[in-house]
Amino acid sequence: MKKIVALLLALTMLCSMAACGAKGGSAEPSQTASSADTAVQQPEQTTEEASSEPAAQEASAEASASETTPEVTITYPVAEPVTLTALDAIYQPRTADRITSWSESLQYVEAAKATGITIDVTCVASSAQQEQTQLVVSSGDYPQLMTKLNMYYQVNDLVEQEIIIDLMPYLEAYAPDYYRTIQDMGYGKDIITDDGVSPCTYYVSEGVPNTGMMIRKDLLEKAGLDTPVTYEDYDDVMAAFKDQGVKEPFVLDGTSTGCSDVYNAGLEVQLYSHPILGSGNDGFYQVDGQVKFGYLEEGFVTYMTQMADWFRKGYISPDYISENENNNAETFTGKIVAGDVGAVTAGRTNLDTYNTEGKAVNPDFELVAIPSPRKEAGQVIHLGPYRQSSLNSGFYATSACSESDLEALLAWHNYWFTPDGDMLTNYGVEGLTYEMQDGKPVFTDMITNNADGLTLTQTTYIYIGQMGVVDNSREDQWYSDATVSAKDIWSENVDNAWKIPGACSMTADEANEYSATFSDIQTYISEMLPKFIMGDEPIENLSAFQEQIQSMGIDTCIADWQSTLDRYNAR
Repeated sequence: MKKIVALLLALTMLCSMAACGAKGGSAEPSQTASSADTAVQQPEQTTEEASSEPAAQEASAEASASETTPEVTITYPVAEPVTLTALDAIYQPRTADRITSWSESLQYVEAAKATGITIDVTCVASSAQQEQTQLVVSSGDYPQLMTKLNMYYQVNDLVEQEIIIDLMPYLEAYAPDYYRTIQDMGYGKDIITDDGVSPCTYYVSEGVPNTGMMIRKDLLEKAGLDTPVTYEDYDDVMAAFKDQGVKEPFVLDGTSTGCSDVYNAGLEVQLYSHPILGSGNDGFYQVDGQVKFGYLEEGFVTYMTQMADWFRKGYISPDYISENENNNAETFTGKIVAGDVGAVTAGRTNLDTYNTEGKAVNPDFELVAIPSPRKEAGQVIHLGPYRQSSLNSGFYATSACSESDLEALLAWHNYWFTPDGDMLTNYGVEGLTYEMQDGKPVFTDMITNNADGLTLTQTTYIYIGQMGVVDNSREDQWYSDATVSAKDIWSENVDNAWKIPGACSMTADEANEYSATFSDIQTYISEMLPKFIMGDEPIENLSAFQEQIQSMGIDTCIADWQSTLDRYNAR
């Protein structure tokens, strides 16, 4: 296939389809895009290779200009309609059993009209997808496209077995808008494996900080205190809330361990955290390319000492292990709106609910978002508690694909990264799911006040796309100013520079070694941390705790992460 692509490029890549311009501009019925305009990283030139003669430099520049990649033109809809077969899963809880096939989904129906390319999907329940996928792969009778293969297989193995196709040689030619967007957003390393293979198409969900610290503003004003910034400030605020009769001044939510990144990020240490935050990596992070394990760092000792002190002072509920947003949502909400809570971490989209129900009990009730605690004012947090943008896999092209099938797949996927596709992804169909008001798209009642009683989660899943660059700020229009502003407040002075990239991937051997070793370490940590916080284990024993982790083989786990990170950085 690579030879075929090379031949096509030599013939100026006369494809039968057309590309639209960059995300956010206005679209004409037929647009062009040049693969020469895409951001392709070139190998760095050594000093020995560089010419020192101006004439040589000019000649080299002229030669380079004459050898640029020919323009690729994609026209939608395609000249001849195309249908591709695929295997995918339908996530029923979000659809309220209203969608059983892609043919019933507005976004895909409209995309087929716009592109002339139909994806004929055999849908299975998400719970049955693994079994169905493995049956199909073992049979050798593949559809042209499949999803989520990375969840069940090592994709490099599938490429070597020629079960799925490496898409990298085709992206610039057949999906120029997609390729350019991915590069511009900094995902060039993330769409390929350590072996340089791009096994599937991807879409992007732009990160929105959905969980963070909230505090009772009315209680702060009653105490005559400003919004707390440092851990010392929080100590003063919690004491004031306690004096006001607040039962739980500080809700230690996160996991049963009490290690939420919202609280410990200011101490420059990554700890295992609440899954809702998407922070993870089990406490591993990196500083200047060197992997660290948070529980061995000084910041961990500082954090545990602080939490134990607050627990002893009565700022933290003795029932914190069982009372959090995930384990017992009703009780969690109830104690907030009843006025029993001073400060808490919770989901941004719940803020309006808390304030509405809280004001029904107390008209002065006002819960607002505030930044995470810092060691000192103005500190930049490198391990932020907010969710970053995520890269999500789309379709894997199988060996059942011909060259023209690949061209069609990538043209279809490319469409979602054009202006028209971007609007379909994020807002749906004008006149149906949104209207333009003052130059901005505004959702109609079909989305925000559905006549069939569908929730916002359901309407956005059924009527709006998830294939291009999903701009989660579209949700701002149905939330209060307080909820919308929380995103900026929680990301204040946060750069997340020390997080391990999500696209890092362990080898099968590394993953097996890591799992076998870290499982016991993780259990030990989960058992011990509540004991330190609640005073059942003296804080003075933290050094012995760290020594025990060392003896259980944590260095092996660090080495596995280090190898993984090194390969990612070398891509």
